[in-house]
Amino acid sequence: MNCLIVQPIHEAGLAALRAAGITPVLCPAPDMATVARHMGGIDAVITRDAGLDAAAFAAVDRLKAVVVHGAGHDPVDKEAAARKGVIVANTPGANARSVAELAVGLALAVARRIPAADRAVREGQGGFRESARFSELRGRTALIVGWGSQRPRDGADAGAGLRHAPSRPFAARAADRGGANAWRASPKGWARPILCRSTRRCAPRPGT
Repeated sequence: MNCLIVQPIHEAGLAALRAAGITPVLCPAPDMATVARHMGGIDAVITRDAGLDAAAFAAVDRLKAVVVHGAGHDPVDKEAAARKGVIVANTPGANARSVAELAVGLALAVARRIPAADRAVREGQGGFRESARFSELRGRTALIVGWGSQRPRDGADAGAGLRHAPSRPFAARAADRGGANAWRASPKGWARPILCRSTRRCAPRPGT
C-alpha cells in the first residue's frame, strides 16, 4: 500500500506507517498541481492544511482514503471525494497539546511584548523596558473563539491565573462542554481585559 504524504510529518509517523506495511511516498511540493501528478498508484493520502482538491481527486486510480493530520478538513473537496468513493477522515486531538502550548506561548508573547523586545535588543535600542507597557496574565481573560480539543489540555493557562471565556459557533455541539457560548450572553464579559485566541476557521470579521 502506498500513502502519499502531501506535507511533512514527523519521522516517527513515517516509521509507524512502514511498520504497518505502508510505503510513504513523499510529495516534493504541496501545491495541488504537483500532488495531482503523484496520485497514480496511491492508496491513501495524508495531508494537512493543503487539503486535496478536485483536480487531485480526478487524477486518482485506486485511492481509498484521505486523512487530515489535524482536526480541520475544510481544504479537502468532500464532494470530489464522494464521487470517487474515497473516505475522508481527520485526527481530532492528535496535536491538541501542541496547539495548547503554542497558544500559551503566544499569550505570553503578547502580554510581555516579547517580539518587540527582541527586535529592540537586536537593533541595539536601549531603554525598551522603560518605553513600553507590559501586563501579567493573571486576572486577564482568554477569549477562545473555537472550542476545540486543545481546551481540556490547556492547564498552563489556569496555572498562569487566566480565566477562560469560550465561544463556539456550533452551540448544539458545545452543549456538553459547559455552555461554551455563554460569553456572548454576558455584556459585562466584553468589558474585561482579554487575550483573544481564535482558530483560522473562526477568525473575527472586521468590526468585531
